[in-house]
Amino acid sequence: EEEISVRAGTPEAEYRRHVCLNQTRNDCVEKIVREGLKRDRRVVVLVERLLHLKILNKRFQNVKHATLCGDVEAEVRLEAMRAMDAGELKLILTTRVFGKGVDIKAVDMIIDCTALPSRNNVIQRYGRGTRKVTGKAGLIFIDIADRGNRFEGAAHARLHALKEIGAPILRLPWRGSPDEVLDKITAAMDAVTAR
Repeated sequence: EEEISVRAGTPEAEYRRHVCLNQTRNDCVEKIVREGLKRDRRVVVLVERLLHLKILNKRFQNVKHATLCGDVEAEVRLEAMRAMDAGELKLILTTRVFGKGVDIKAVDMIIDCTALPSRNNVIQRYGRGTRKVTGKAGLIFIDIADRGNRFEGAAHARLHALKEIGAPILRLPWRGSPDEVLDKITAAMDAVTAR
């Protein structure tokens, strides 16, 4: 493996420490993904850095999934999207290639692990999952929000952007239970649908 050197105290070093290499954060992501898969959700996990993609890829070695980034040929990325729409693939781990031109109508759960403040990016990511398709009850969009580090402001910026477009928001602190998170989100979605 290639050795990467990052100067301590730089934004890149902080991102590696608080996001990519953060065991608690990655445990949270893994547990929520696995619970979503148990509930037959079609899940896309979004990351910013290739290191983070590699770390999460190792955590899901025992699950059929696609790992997509800019290094993966466009046709392979398209085939993964088609497979998810066809129900043949339930999990895609990806970097920013999940942007313009991505069309997975069947995705019904997106976990945004990127920790960046970009208003347009979060709106675009959310929009990717709101496309309608027969049998799709709605989208669960989970933003992994950081607290107590330099990325907390970015979490607030993403939340504000989603509020601006009228996305329904349910703020839940992570207590280690993916069941609790998805049960509360599902109940909130059912309540909205019942109106």
